[in-house]
Amino acid sequence: MTEEQIVEGTLNLFLKYGVNSVSMDDISNSIGISKKTLYQLFNNKEYLVESTIKEFINEQDLEIRNIINEDINVIDKIMKIYSIVLYYFKSSCPAFIHGLKKYFPETYNLFIVYKREQLQVIITHLLKQGKNEGVFREDIDYKLIYELHLSRLNSIIYGLLLPDKRAGDPIYSEVLIILLRGITTVKGYKILDEKLIRKSICK
Repeated sequence: MTEEQIVEGTLNLFLKYGVNSVSMDDISNSIGISKKTLYQLFNNKEYLVESTIKEFINEQDLEIRNIINEDINVIDKIMKIYSIVLYYFKSSCPAFIHGLKKYFPETYNLFIVYKREQLQVIITHLLKQGKNEGVFREDIDYKLIYELHLSRLNSIIYGLLLPDKRAGDPIYSEVLIILLRGITTVKGYKILDEKLIRKSICK
């Protein structure tokens, strides 16, 4: 079994049960390798947690970059990216982020710094594309929009806005729609409404 496979299996356990609740014994038993082999590849849990979070970051980054490079309009890109974020949110237990913050603060900070930097790059790129397509207003304050999105995402991720994940889809969609309507031009507003109407019809 490769290190990549171990990290992937460990990530699934962390997302499901939380970082602190999963022991090295749990990981070796679940993945099907000896504890000795696990420690030969990852000499302590801290290193395994760091490797796992880096993989978690890389997975999201690759998916989002692929969407950004697609030849589609900016509103479709934003909806796809938010769907990915919602998927990861729904597939992880509350203890995942909270445990990471409490017991592995250095790795948590790595995750937070990445999230902030990634979001800033994504939003800047998408806002520029939206302006070029004529769907976003010319007077948009990039920093303000970034801070608004970051605040909403953090509220959702930490359960402040969505304490019950079963309510995630409708509330998350409403948050996205409100944010988009606040920055769209008349052209963008029409495109957004057409997509929402089609989505409603297809349900």
